[in-house]
Amino acid sequence: MKPRAKGRKVKQPGKGAKKQSAARGRPYPRVTLEKALRIPLALKAKNGGNSWPPAEVAAAVGFSPKNSDFF
Repeated sequence: MKPRAKGRKVKQPGKGAKKQSAARGRPYPRVTLEKALRIPLALKAKNGGNSWPPAEVAAAVGFSPKNSDFF
């Protein structure tokens, strides 16, 4: 076994480690399915399913592109 260099600390397992919770993330959806489907349905109805910049998608569903509800 090699001797350790002076002044070097060895990281011990379990010290400072974050505990992981049993349930990761939310136990529920952030928005309802109906609200989530507004975006793809607007893309299909107003742009034929083609891609759009986020600002135009936000305008199509009635949100501001900087609104946190849009993202």
